[in-house]
Amino acid sequence: MLRSFSILLIFVFCTSSLRAEIYDLGGLYTQHYRDGRYADWGKYSRLGAQLAIKKINTTNMLGDDKFRMKMENVIDYHCWTENIKAMMSTLSSKSIIAITGAECSAPAAIMADLGREYGIPIFSYGANASQLSSAINYPWFLRVVSPSEYYEGYLIDLAAHFKIDQIAYFHTTDPWGIGANKVIQQSTKNKNIRIIKKYSFPRDTSQSVIDEYVKETAILNVKNIVITTPTPDTVKIFKAIHKFGINKPGNTLFAAEMLIDYEDDAAVLGSIGYFAPIVRLPQSILLTEYIEDLKNFSHEELNVESANFIYSALSYDHIMLIANTILLIKKDKKPVTRTNLRDYMRSVSFTGITGNISYSTSSNDRLNTPIQIMNSHGADSNGAMNFVKIAEVNQKTGQLDIDEDKILWPGGISN
Repeated sequence: MLRSFSILLIFVFCTSSLRAEIYDLGGLYTQHYRDGRYADWGKYSRLGAQLAIKKINTTNMLGDDKFRMKMENVIDYHCWTENIKAMMSTLSSKSIIAITGAECSAPAAIMADLGREYGIPIFSYGANASQLSSAINYPWFLRVVSPSEYYEGYLIDLAAHFKIDQIAYFHTTDPWGIGANKVIQQSTKNKNIRIIKKYSFPRDTSQSVIDEYVKETAILNVKNIVITTPTPDTVKIFKAIHKFGINKPGNTLFAAEMLIDYEDDAAVLGSIGYFAPIVRLPQSILLTEYIEDLKNFSHEELNVESANFIYSALSYDHIMLIANTILLIKKDKKPVTRTNLRDYMRSVSFTGITGNISYSTSSNDRLNTPIQIMNSHGADSNGAMNFVKIAEVNQKTGQLDIDEDKILWPGGISN
């Protein structure tokens, strides 16, 4: 009898130790802006995350263990700082191993601080403020993008290539805008480009105030404008550019954000011919498979050069970042805990849809992110934005390789 009982205990112990785990994820994603407008790119970022979870589970990437992200654990935080602490507190109190999304820099900085306070990792697919680079300051935070200077600086490189020597500059005063401002200030100084007028303002500044700023650039006959503001503010600036007739031959426009589909007609008309940097998706079998998988998953036709698609790929990769971190933990036969996620997450090295993803131990910045520069060709008859790649960063030289034959300039003028 005693021997049978001992065998039963061993069986129960082994069974429980081999029991499959479910790793619950929390999400702070933008579905609507603070003003109530629907964030189309937010939809695609969620699709990318959901597709990654499905891929991880169906391929048994984690063995019998599975990922899960319940709808009640996903919060629409509106890309805004308000009530972030309450949202973080709510998610952290649940049995989730990490919080995902966190794509906007100002709220992501708060999340990163609270990650330390609540002891929960924060994984971001889009927050690229320089402030978030330090793993010492933000040990519980990691992102699959590089800091803003790795992006916005190339806009000034492109301006220098076109022999532009003076600009007007618009930026917001949130953490991302402040970081971008430092980049633009230093980059213009390095390239001997003079900022003849600078406008700085809080996020979500009113259209009437933006109109006055842009009107002044028209009166001053400033021909070149650089914009490093979040999408809602960028839309307002392009509306004003259209209103005051600045989108015309001879002028040049640069912005840090790619406009999304189905935007206001005035914003689209004001933005024709502008340049924007974004992550480049290297051609690969993984990318080809992802395009097909996302088509089937979303039941939509895809524009693979749109911001929506690129954000979906980044979001997919930031979920895969968590899965690859768990593989490292399991390889060392350690329990998958929030603390172990933090300790292992900068040790990953894997190939994602957006290329190789790896880190130095002291940084939250992804190494060697591939970058391209897109050129707006306006919108099609259905309202979908048409962006064309006109340059990419050469991974060997660090310089821009530019294809001027593909450029459409303001006023709808081609080379």
